[in-house]
Order: sequence, then C-alpha cells, then structure tokens
Amino acid sequence: MKIFVVFYLLFSVACLIFFNFDWLAVAVISFLILMGSIFYYGFKDSFKSDMKTIRLNETGELVQATVLSIKQTNIYNGEDPEVIMAIRVQEVNGSSYQATVRGTVKLVDIPAYQPGKQIEVVRDRQDRYQVVLKDPDFEKTQELHRKLREIKKARLDKKMAGQVK
Repeated sequence: MKIFVVFYLLFSVACLIFFNFDWLAVAVISFLILMGSIFYYGFKDSFKSDMKTIRLNETGELVQATVLSIKQTNIYNGEDPEVIMAIRVQEVNGSSYQATVRGTVKLVDIPAYQPGKQIEVVRDRQDRYQVVLKDPDFEKTQELHRKLREIKKARLDKKMAGQVK
C-alpha cells in the first residue's frame, strides 16, 4: 500500500509540473482514487464471502451440525448481525469434525443458533471444511442451478454436434 501512495504522489507531482495540470483537478482525482481504494480494501473480503456463500448454496450438500459457540462480529447487514460460529459437522457415517462458519443471521433467529442447538449448513463437496449457513431458499437455489447447468450442457452438446458433421 505504501508503494502505491508513493507512486501516486510522484505521478501527481509529474502531472502538475510537466503536464501543467490544474492543482484542483489533481486534488479531485486524488480524492476519487483514495475513496475507491478505501472502498475496495474495506469491502473486498465481504464480496468474496458473499460469492462463496452463493456458490456453496448452489453446488454444496446439506449437512447437520451442532453449534459449539457463537460470537457477533459487530458488522450488520441492515438490522441483522454477522456472526462467527464454531460448529461440529456430523457425517452420515457417524463421524464428525469441527468447522467455522461466518454469516449473517436474522436477529429474530439468534436463539436458534445458541451453543448445543442443531442447525443445517451447506458444505463444499470437494473440501468439507468449507461450510456456510444454509440459505432460506436452498432448495430453489439448487434446483435453479441444476436447470442452468442442464441448459449449458444442452447448448454445448448442440454446438459439439454441429462441429462433428
């Protein structure tokens, strides 16, 4: 980050001296770049987390888990708090393992996520330690993803059949 600031300062000075830019234009551009950087670095992990939740709710498998602990992060999505939970995921064969889940929980649903409570979570089929909270529309999300995958496969098959001729 420091090298970015130094580079930008040198660029700003060069614009003022060599290209005869107005200092106000350089100040406005500097402000916009600064705000963009703050926004990007402040929210990039949040966007990644949301994309992971969506992807796993589309392609993951539903499993039962027991809440071991829950802690609020002091981040809110509207009125709903973001929480970090330590959970114990139960396998079908009877074994279990511990994982961590981070997600937003509706304020009225907090009592359902207290230690000792059974919850449903979604895990990645390839990496069982990648676990997210179950979306309320989990079944619809999975069905829509399945239909879209079938449409893409049909298009690809049609395209490949056209090339075989």
